Amino acid sequence: MKKSNVLVSILVSAAVGAVVGILYAPKSGTETRKDLAEKGKDTLHDAKGKVDDLVSYITNKYEALLAEAKELVNKGKEKVNEEKNNLKQTL
Repeated sequence: MKKSNVLVSILVSAAVGAVVGILYAPKSGTETRKDLAEKGKDTLHDAKGKVDDLVSYITNKYEALLAEAKELVNKGKEKVNEEKNNLKQTL
């Protein structure tokens, strides 16, 4: 079958499916659009909540890593100062 025939078949099938769907739809177009809008709002609300949770999680991890890094730097400075003092005492 040629590519153009396949494309035409797909488009015709989609059009027939859309017409059948409209004819046998359990709700009117207004009701369907209202339901879709509500679902969209719910999905957006859920997505915002998940993004907020993710931002909070990342912020907490960042702060914990930052505190750990500062602690490691301070321990490193203390170790350097100890070694300086040890070196001064041996000289």
